[in-house]
Amino acid sequence: MISDNLFTKNLINLIDFYQSYQEFIVDVEQINSELCLFAKKSIKNLCLLIIQYLPMNDMIVKAFKLLDPRNRTIPESITMFRDHMLKNFMLCYGSADFKQILKQFQVFSETKDDSMPFNIQIFVNKDGTYDVEGFWLRMNSEMNENFIHLSLFFTKIMMVPHSNAFVERMFSHVNNIKNDARNRLDVTSVSNILKVKSYYQNSESELFEPTEEHYESYQNFIKAEKI
Repeated sequence: MISDNLFTKNLINLIDFYQSYQEFIVDVEQINSELCLFAKKSIKNLCLLIIQYLPMNDMIVKAFKLLDPRNRTIPESITMFRDHMLKNFMLCYGSADFKQILKQFQVFSETKDDSMPFNIQIFVNKDGTYDVEGFWLRMNSEMNENFIHLSLFFTKIMMVPHSNAFVERMFSHVNNIKNDARNRLDVTSVSNILKVKSYYQNSESELFEPTEEHYESYQNFIKAEKI
């Protein structure tokens, strides 16, 4: 974590700078301009500190390009995989040995396209992007002993949520559902409404119309809940 001294140093300087100028206000425009420049510099320094000290730093983000098998041959791939991906996400795998996965990645980085268990070009999309998930799922299904731990490691990394956006979106949906006009909805009803919204989010869901069987099933479910 960023220590208190490192994290607050720029903010304290910014406050001191502002307070000192309050006593000598002569040219408002000049003061505002200098204060703005100082604030920008302080914010930039804070951002650099955050990038430096947070576990999910920019080097880890850069290492994610190794998920694309086409990047396995870049000069720094082994170092990047070992220092910025394997060490930070080893807990995702659990039981495999650190050296074992690293060794499989070294073999993977040296393997030519025509020596792969399957044609890796089939996962190139029309727009030039690569279907990384499809590639590693296929590699998992091949159960190739040379890459079995590596493929499972990469697959599990892709399962880790890299953002809390989905959770925040659910909170937003809950606020929209249980509003002032519907504040007596219980937890079960809100949960069921959320399930329906998540199950039918594709474009075809707009054409869905409940049948009599759906209504009957729902009524039977409500009666069973009350018993």
